[in-house]
Amino acid sequence: MERRPVGEPESRRANGPDWDRYADEYQATHGPYLGDAGFLWGPEGLTEDEAGILGDVAGKDVLEVGSGAGQCSRWVRTHGGRGFGIDLSFRQLQHSRRIDGETGVVVPAVLGTATALPFADDSFDLVISITTLHNLYCYDFDRALREIERVGRGNKYICIESYRNEQEKANLLYWQVTCEMFCTPSEWDWWFRHAGYTGDHSFIYFE
Repeated sequence: MERRPVGEPESRRANGPDWDRYADEYQATHGPYLGDAGFLWGPEGLTEDEAGILGDVAGKDVLEVGSGAGQCSRWVRTHGGRGFGIDLSFRQLQHSRRIDGETGVVVPAVLGTATALPFADDSFDLVISITTLHNLYCYDFDRALREIERVGRGNKYICIESYRNEQEKANLLYWQVTCEMFCTPSEWDWWFRHAGYTGDHSFIYFE
């Protein structure tokens, strides 16, 4: 076994099939909880309708990085915004297309990765990524933050998992399935500064 640098196409070929295999189970388990056009901030069930974290999205171009089946982007569209998605998993995008048909709310979405967003500079009024970026290795996390900065002409908002003490760290390790980065808030803040990320963020803790 060896470690070696890989390019974007090879990384996508390696990681995409893993997410494809998990997609059906994920949607079967979490789909009813997420809703077809819902926006949940975490496992406690807090919705964007309740929290109002993003503010008014009406009339805005909004990109969701790690959109899965498009639930959050569909919520954006039901609230007057133009939600767009990008996800690594072709199977998740198939689920998104299925829900498009069932709800009549269509989310344009593309197959791609957070580290090489296929959009021009300053394309979106708002870029969001909800419980996705902690699934990247640190060097890809850095690249993803820089890509989010590049394509966003307005605000950015990411939500990631973190811990403040050893008990929360243990709970996170038991909960997580696909995390690759495990950071305290101050460590995440260091990464934000290092990558030049200027957007907002929030953390999920497992108390």
